Amino acid sequence: MLEVPHVSFGEVAGLGLGAVLSGGRRRRFNAPFSARVAAEAEFRRATTGSFGSRALEHLEEADARRSAALAAHPFPAECAGCPMRLGW
Repeated sequence: MLEVPHVSFGEVAGLGLGAVLSGGRRRRFNAPFSARVAAEAEFRRATTGSFGSRALEHLEEADARRSAALAAHPFPAECAGCPMRLGW
């Protein structure tokens, strides 16, 4: 069985659902995911339709930018044991 740490963005009873979902804790937790999705999308855009003599060079440059962006935006500590971060 996989145990996952509890993540809380606030108390709905005290703050209300809208405040919890738009609050700073949730934004900070989601920020790395948004940055990682954007890095993957940029990689796909940069490598789509790249043919010709410089295609491999463009691919390597795009991969380096993606790798740097992913390293700059690691998963939250709460996600360390989650198999979903490995693409499951």
